[in-house]
Amino acid sequence: HGDRMRTYESLIEATTLEETRDWPVGQEFPVRGAMMRITLNTILRGIFGAEGAEFHALRELMPAMIRLGSKLVMVPALHRDIGRWSPWARFKKMRSELDDILAALMAHARSDPALDQRTDILSLLLQARYDNGTPMSDSDIRDEVFALLVAGHETTATSLAWAVERLRRHPEVLARLVEIGRASCRERV
Repeated sequence: HGDRMRTYESLIEATTLEETRDWPVGQEFPVRGAMMRITLNTILRGIFGAEGAEFHALRELMPAMIRLGSKLVMVPALHRDIGRWSPWARFKKMRSELDDILAALMAHARSDPALDQRTDILSLLLQARYDNGTPMSDSDIRDEVFALLVAGHETTATSLAWAVERLRRHPEVLARLVEIGRASCRERV
């Protein structure tokens, strides 16, 4: 939906401006961490519809869960629970925490009288119907938004960090982009 994409554009812009506000000028620094925060915050708001306590809880939970999950996927032998300190038990605990937060977000969205006006993907999934008219199960919705986060977070952040690195190597291209950005800002005013 074009209107929804415009909503995400302003969300991405606001999130980026918030993150880059305190970047050092004239000094090199690694940007991948900043890009990870930008993409995570955008996904949590744009896909999950998270704000407030749920947003902050997800910001803490998701990076740790993704780091652990990316290691576990490479070693299937670790996919068994051998006690509370085992990697699989920790992952299952994190997934349970995620499911609880998502349940709260779904309940909040469902109770919103303007559910059909919301722009987050979670709200769209709550309103979605199969061909036979039945809604998606909460479990399927949780799996879908989790997959969107995992698929979009690190890959997008890495691509953005790479783009910044490339721009640093081509100052003439960076200068043109800065001018385009300034012109765009002037048009808005």
